[in-house]
Amino acid sequence: MAQVLKEEDIGAWLPGEPTGNYRHVIWANKVMRIAMGMGNNTGLLVKYALEGIPNILKDHMMCSYPS
Repeated sequence: MAQVLKEEDIGAWLPGEPTGNYRHVIWANKVMRIAMGMGNNTGLLVKYALEGIPNILKDHMMCSYPS
């Protein structure tokens, strides 16, 4: 729950070696690794991850995300 995605991180490019990536993609991968490391393969923590995202991203989410 401490892994909060900031609005300014959405669409922001983070250069890196050998390639960079968008900050929101890095956040999503980090949250996924934490959840899987905790054994959360049923999606129990998805609602908590979704609570921590900015409204600008929530506005584009049209579905239910159980996993």
